[in-house]
Amino acid sequence: MDEETKEFLDNLENTYGGKITWKTFATWYGCSDATFREYGVFVFKINDTLYFEDFEKKHAIFGMELKTKKKSKEKYVQLKREIDVKEIETIFKVTQSNALDVIKNNKDPKALKEINLLGKIFKKSVIAVGLKNGTYHFFEFLNLDDFKKNI
Repeated sequence: MDEETKEFLDNLENTYGGKITWKTFATWYGCSDATFREYGVFVFKINDTLYFEDFEKKHAIFGMELKTKKKSKEKYVQLKREIDVKEIETIFKVTQSNALDVIKNNKDPKALKEINLLGKIFKKSVIAVGLKNGTYHFFEFLNLDDFKKNI
C-alpha cells in the first residue's frame, strides 16, 4: 500500500473513531431518497457501521488531470453516509433498471423482486440493501458474497 493510501485510511479511522475491518469500492450507488452516484462510492466498515462516501470525478487521461473550460452546472457536494449494520433487514440482487425506477421515479422499493437467473445472465444487476426504516441503498459490487460475509 502506498503512503498516500495509508494516510487516507488512517485519516478515515481517526475521523470515525475505529479500525477499518473491511473496505471495497462500489462502482455505482443509488438510494431510495433519490440520491444517485453513477461513478461509485468508497465503502468501508468500522465496528458495526458501514460508511460510504464519494469523490469528485476528475476528467483524466492516463492519470493526468485534464483542464476543461466548460464549467459544471452543479457544484460538487460530497456524499457521506452511514448504515448501522443492525438496521439491515434484507440484501438481494435486482436489475439496475429496477433500482433506477426506485431512485429516479419514486417506485416503491418494497415491490422489488430478486433478479431471476435469466436476468443475472442478460441484465446488469446491483445489490439492494433494505433497512428497517424502509430506506433502500443500491450498490454495484463485484462480489455479493464478500459483502454479505463482511457486514
